[in-house]
Amino acid sequence: MWKWRGESPPEEGDEEHIELLLNPQQYIRAMNLIRRDLKKQKINYKNITHLCILEKDTPVAIHCKAVPGKNGVNINGEEIPCKIKQHDSIKIGDNLLMNESGYILCATQGEYIFENGTIAINEVLTIRKGVNYHTGNIHFPGAEEIYGEVKDGFKIQAGKDLHVYETLTATDVLCGGSLTVHGGGIIGRKEHKVIVEETAAANFIERVHLEAKKGIRIKKEAYLSRLYTNGKVIFQPGGKLIGGETYSQNGLEVDQLGNGKYLKTEVYAGIDYKLMKMLIQIKSFRDSLLDLKTLKSDNGKENYDEQILKCNLSMEYLLEHLDHDENAEITVAGTVYPGTVIHICNARRPITEEMKKGTFKLDKEKGVIAFNRF
Repeated sequence: MWKWRGESPPEEGDEEHIELLLNPQQYIRAMNLIRRDLKKQKINYKNITHLCILEKDTPVAIHCKAVPGKNGVNINGEEIPCKIKQHDSIKIGDNLLMNESGYILCATQGEYIFENGTIAINEVLTIRKGVNYHTGNIHFPGAEEIYGEVKDGFKIQAGKDLHVYETLTATDVLCGGSLTVHGGGIIGRKEHKVIVEETAAANFIERVHLEAKKGIRIKKEAYLSRLYTNGKVIFQPGGKLIGGETYSQNGLEVDQLGNGKYLKTEVYAGIDYKLMKMLIQIKSFRDSLLDLKTLKSDNGKENYDEQILKCNLSMEYLLEHLDHDENAEITVAGTVYPGTVIHICNARRPITEEMKKGTFKLDKEKGVIAFNRF
């Protein structure tokens, strides 16, 4: 074919646009496929992830500058307009930044989302329809807000504060900040544990293992629960602590302790609960060694003596360091019922008759727990 002098085809241009390097949904699918391949066994759908969690400085997109096109010329010398390539509009949302090279990076660790044409990083994870098989277990490095029911057996891990707006039922929770249950309380089952790095607050607590380092606040009632804190346990006026064990290093404020059925209710104040748990575990191990020793012949008994001695020495050390606040007080605005046992540091006082409105304190000179009425 002959070509007239000056004839040239048009060269396509490109408009300025944002191009994804990482699509959240594709990332989620890929991660779940990897997990399935690694396990090569029946899938636990509670462990299927539905979140795209990225570290700070992860590149997710790139800003592409406009490239001008070039018009062509036909055989008649007439200009042929060039085309400009079109792209779907993508906007940059919260917690993303662009570097000098045009790469768009995560400004913080969090959930990467692409919704309504906008990419963004969520520092706060919001679960609108509860935690279930549609969400899987939740593991998030930032704060979380959970609306709706948390189904039995699903695990929740939050790197910062956790806010739950309905009753939190039967799940393992690990919270790196404070836990607040706004809409109800916490109901435990089996061996589930709720571990909180700072403070915990709820309307009620029932059959729960709850550890909150810096304090626990309860509005109405704690029933047959194990409560642990190196801060203080505070109930609102009218609040009841019935049954279970409560370890509160800096004391307790409550309206009612125990109940009219004399349900055993143990309260420990002034001690470090973590050391107490270690003490209980070592004692249990030592007791098992003693049982095994009795079953051995004389020649075999000496094999256990060294281990038993180490346990005894460890227990002595823990007992020496167990007391942390000799000034801790247990204040009861209403009634203390028989069946309640008060511990402050190394002193113990079982309650054998109803007592009303007063404060339990350690009498350091006598080594007993005194009760001072209001």
